[in-house]
Amino acid sequence: AGFLRFHKRRDHVATLYEIASAGEFRRRGVARHLIASMLEACRKMGARLIRLSCPADLPANRFYESIGFVRATAR
Repeated sequence: AGFLRFHKRRDHVATLYEIASAGEFRRRGVARHLIASMLEACRKMGARLIRLSCPADLPANRFYESIGFVRATAR
């Protein structure tokens, strides 16, 4: 139905790189479930910060904001 790819570094920062769901499963909560599973895995691994690697102008950012991600300024 979908997949998600993330990585937790030794400094306890996790980064979500990719998430996708098959067309026939979109708008059925698959991405929300994948994110929830990733958050739980990150907690268990001791991640203290979860980042999202996503272009700022991508329409998907509305989804990320709706589930609690906050846009950070570039460093």
